[in-house]
Amino acid sequence: MTEEPLEQRPSDLRIADTEAERDACYALRYRVFMEEMGFDIPTADHQRKLERTPEDSSAAQLYVSLGAEVIATMRLHHGSSPDLLPHFRAGFELLH
Repeated sequence: MTEEPLEQRPSDLRIADTEAERDACYALRYRVFMEEMGFDIPTADHQRKLERTPEDSSAAQLYVSLGAEVIATMRLHHGSSPDLLPHFRAGFELLH
C-alpha cells in the first residue's frame, strides 16, 4: 500500500491555545531558523530547542498540523491587542 502524497493528506489549521501547542510552534521555528538556516537568534532557548522572542507575548500563534506533527506556523499580530509591543503599535496606527 502506498502512502498518500503530503499535499493530499488532511491537515488542520489551529490557534495555539495551550503552552504545549505554542512550544510545538517555537520548536518548529527553532528547527527551521537555527538548525536549517543557521541563524543566530539571541533569545533562542538552546536547551529546550525553542525559538521565541518578546513579540510572541502579544501574538496569536497559528499552526498547521499533519497528524501530530506541526508542519507550519505563523505569528499573527492584531493592532487592537492590549499587549501589543510599542514598536508594533506604531506600525498599526492609522493616519486621521
